[in-house]
Amino acid sequence: FDSPVKTGVTNTSSSVDYTLTVDVTGLAPNTDYEYAFETVPGNRSRIGKTRTAPLANDTSFTSMKIGTFSCACHWCGYLNAYREMAADDTIDIVLGLGDWLYPTPYITAGKSCVRVPSGLCYDGACTGEGETLNVPDIPPQVCPVSDLREEMRHYHKILNTDVDARDLRAAKPMINIPDNHDIDDVQTNEFEPEILAWFEWVPTRYEVRDGNIFF
Repeated sequence: FDSPVKTGVTNTSSSVDYTLTVDVTGLAPNTDYEYAFETVPGNRSRIGKTRTAPLANDTSFTSMKIGTFSCACHWCGYLNAYREMAADDTIDIVLGLGDWLYPTPYITAGKSCVRVPSGLCYDGACTGEGETLNVPDIPPQVCPVSDLREEMRHYHKILNTDVDARDLRAAKPMINIPDNHDIDDVQTNEFEPEILAWFEWVPTRYEVRDGNIFF
């Protein structure tokens, strides 16, 4: 990063849970890039990797390999498949087909719940089963949960303590779409609070036109 191709300054705030999305323009097509974020005090993030798409008329580009995942219940098991995709240099891009997370452990009642953090309001059938996750930087939920956006933000933060999930996000360009468990909490059928949290925490580009969301 001694001679960066692009630099810029932007802001974040509590209104987006201190997350950050940057759409960098003017890059060369079909090219590998590395990137990082740095705060004003000088704290730098880990280095991420991505690749730009080829031009539509690029006849030298004939194929690509896509890694996919979906329905990743982080309460029910481990995300070693993410680790394998992150380490696979033959994968060009990763496609997330939905259910990046499951909102609350108790929807897995009757299934194997192998790791559940303490401090959740809705741990239900998974209480005391398997491993208790250590998430010291994430405070317990305030119960009862009255703000669905804050509830979903909490689960996204827990998911991102997983080293394999972080490695995948840093290693590959991603295309993500939501599914029902990403945006339809089991407590209510409210849509907007949860999709807003999803946009904050999941790598994606979107725009709203005529009241519709386009990815």
